[in-house]
Amino acid sequence: MLQSLLNVVRFNMFDNRRTITAAEAPNTVITGVFHKQLDRKSLLTNPRANDTDDFPGITIELHSGAKATPGLHTNAPSRFIIPGCRSVYDAYAAALEISQIASEHSVADDGGKSAKRRRVDGE
Repeated sequence: MLQSLLNVVRFNMFDNRRTITAAEAPNTVITGVFHKQLDRKSLLTNPRANDTDDFPGITIELHSGAKATPGLHTNAPSRFIIPGCRSVYDAYAAALEISQIASEHSVADDGGKSAKRRRVDGE
């Protein structure tokens, strides 16, 4: 989403005849791959995680107020999807929260025999 807006601004700088008066990106979907593999069993112990048959993956309840419902997929490689971002704030806040959750529930570097658990923000 941010790259798309940047491209619009760059085009506007190239073509001086047009001026942007507003830019909008409703219902943007962000996807990506985590650097470390997620531990499914550990992730499901998080009270903000919800595993249902309605959605492939594990959905995360956000506390930041972002209007998005991220989904985490624990298959190798672990991926995420954040549908429903309506603003830059939604994208940033959702990405920050799932990054923190992923760091708490990623497979340790010991060959995956244990889950790395870190406390974040005094939890």
